[in-house]
Amino acid sequence: VDGARFYGGLGLSLLAFTALLTGWILGKDGAAEGRSLRLAALLTYGAVIIQGLLGGFRVYLNALMGDTLATIHGAFGQCVMALAASTLTFATLDILVFEKAESPRRASRFFGLLVLATLLQLSWAVVVRHQGAGWAQRLHVLFAVLIAGGLGQATMLCREPGARHLRFYAIALTALLVLQVVLGVEAWMGKFGTGKPVAPEAKTVTEAFLRTGHSLVGASFLAFLVVAWIRGFRPAVAPRESSPSGGI
Repeated sequence: VDGARFYGGLGLSLLAFTALLTGWILGKDGAAEGRSLRLAALLTYGAVIIQGLLGGFRVYLNALMGDTLATIHGAFGQCVMALAASTLTFATLDILVFEKAESPRRASRFFGLLVLATLLQLSWAVVVRHQGAGWAQRLHVLFAVLIAGGLGQATMLCREPGARHLRFYAIALTALLVLQVVLGVEAWMGKFGTGKPVAPEAKTVTEAFLRTGHSLVGASFLAFLVVAWIRGFRPAVAPRESSPSGGI
């Protein structure tokens, strides 16, 4: 690795991030509209820099630190996914027109709690995948039960007046959760239920598919959950006015 290019590029990236974040804090980032979007984009940018550094150190320092950096890298990757999903959501909200109604704050707050629980759940999953620790396995299963129950409650809240536009997210999250549980059970059985010594890496194509699929579906679940959480702070989208019919 060319040290001058690496440290030079890293320095410029951090300088740009610091300058942009300072401008946002001081309110010098432009119009008042879209400040949430700009903050989410900035935080995503900073998180990607950190994630890249963790990935590089994980490769070069693996012999010295073992699975520690791999675990941190994997867990922080879930935070990057959540920030990227929030950036996309804020960018979409800025171009929509909403009804003049009260936003479903109750459902949104509940989705926010599920986001925190899912971030912890995916962190335990990273520990299970890289280290196979017994305490992480227990927490992983426990949080899976809590999230399933919490999603059921969130679905009930989406039936209340003013929150029905969130039903799509509740249905999509339920489908992802079912798929996630199926893949998780099969991945766990392939890793811990064979009666053989635990192998950190998958040995067959099927094992690799199940483990990777379980991780990808979990990340997708988190992304949809973040979208539902932020979307809940706004009412339903106002219907488009139909243009009058008739010829010219």
